Amino acid sequence: MALTGEVESTSTSLTSHTVYDSSTIMISVSAPWRLCGKLLCMDSLELRKSNAFMTVGLLILPLFPIGTLVIQNIITLASVVTLRTGLVGTTHFATESYEMGRCITQLQQERGLMTYYLSGQRTNEQSAQILERLKDTFYLTDQMILDISNWETDKENQFMF
Repeated sequence: MALTGEVESTSTSLTSHTVYDSSTIMISVSAPWRLCGKLLCMDSLELRKSNAFMTVGLLILPLFPIGTLVIQNIITLASVVTLRTGLVGTTHFATESYEMGRCITQLQQERGLMTYYLSGQRTNEQSAQILERLKDTFYLTDQMILDISNWETDKENQFMF
């Protein structure tokens, strides 16, 4: 009794086609082997197109993570530059505030010494000592004003004060 027949079974990812005969060994051909057979039987133009497509895909695939890292670094650099710019502005503002505070303190000392000089009856020797201190204070105040880094200038680039 000779058995002949054909059975086709389908699983989730492979389709298997089995041919059997009682006098031969069972042969099973699955879907991946059919695909390989089709690739081997392609003409040269289709094969070259397929190879070119695969080559382009293999070249682009490794560049995707590199491009992502480049974009991430650009974004990080932009945020660092923004933060650094803000820090420089804050440092400049703090420096100007410190200079102005020192200048105001020196002006107040000058004012107090001038008030003391004008307020009382003194001997010539005491008045000369106070006047000498007052000249030194005027000089220090002038230096503080000149040391301020951000004075406005007029149209002829002359300091306003």
